[in-house]
Amino acid sequence: MTRLVASIRAAKGIWGPSSVVQRTPRSTMMTSTTTRCYSRSFRQELEADPLAKFKYQYPLAKEPPEIKQTQALDVSDKVDDGSSPAKKPAGAEDRYDRSGISDFEIEQIRKQQETLLSKNVSSMITPGDTVPPGVPGNLPSSQLTTPITELTQLDNGIRVVSQELSSSGLSSTLGVVSAVGSRFEKHPSQRGATNVLQLLSFGTPTPSYPDPISFLMDLGGAAHICDTAREQSIHCIDLLRPHVDEAFPLLREVLLEPQWVDDFVEQAKKTLEYQAEDAPPEAILGEAMQLAAFGSDQQLGQSHMYLEDNPELTASVVQDFWQSRFVNNPKELVVSCAGIEHDHLVQLT
Repeated sequence: MTRLVASIRAAKGIWGPSSVVQRTPRSTMMTSTTTRCYSRSFRQELEADPLAKFKYQYPLAKEPPEIKQTQALDVSDKVDDGSSPAKKPAGAEDRYDRSGISDFEIEQIRKQQETLLSKNVSSMITPGDTVPPGVPGNLPSSQLTTPITELTQLDNGIRVVSQELSSSGLSSTLGVVSAVGSRFEKHPSQRGATNVLQLLSFGTPTPSYPDPISFLMDLGGAAHICDTAREQSIHCIDLLRPHVDEAFPLLREVLLEPQWVDDFVEQAKKTLEYQAEDAPPEAILGEAMQLAAFGSDQQLGQSHMYLEDNPELTASVVQDFWQSRFVNNPKELVVSCAGIEHDHLVQLT
């Protein structure tokens, strides 16, 4: 059968007329040299033009590539050992070129640099046996005081809670807990308002802070947290204790004077749609179990996730929902802070 196929190919000019398939013994298959089989027409073209084979190997090249082969011994004497000067762009100044500087001038420059560095280091905190001010000592648990939680209710109904932590050092956490959740979205146009509020908090400008997140980063890398659920929401800032007085006005404006426009709300709705598409199955299952347990006509049976687009949800709807559940509902607000004196937190509130 193999000879019959070879004869047919030879008759059609695929191989030469005398080309016959020969099997290579398995013992010599790895050591034999590979031989290319060309058709009769191609061999005739190759005899006329020896470079014809390159146009098949490199069909996009206009001419065959030039390959140079060298040995390691041939280029060993051309390797740069670091003694030759490095090349630099034309017109650029070489900061390390000492050809025009004497040894005396080099020594003077070195002394000036040592003097400058000694001045900068002397103004910094150097390691020592004493603890810097403001940092609590490393005391055993038997000598630490028990944290005490203090609660004060203001005249307008806001509750202020704080806890002074002896082990917190210079870090503090400032936050506000409110009764803002998806269960209070009573009207169909309000469905998804809680999720939109979570994305817009700290992300939209306020009257005094065009970019709240950048302002927090400037306060020693403070971090903000906003989390919403079915029954409550929390707006929190983690920062260093000396910056509490600067961060509290920002938190007040974020909560009481937000500037929400339709563009921000539409962008937040698009983001929520993308998040719903990538939501894990267990999250969708939890929403289904909540609906099956309480029913769609109950507050706790409403979906907390923004699974469907709500065209009725606009900036004015979000603003009205926030005004009714937060601004006009001070009795459901709790201002809390860990790592601060209670009296000082009451004054700030």
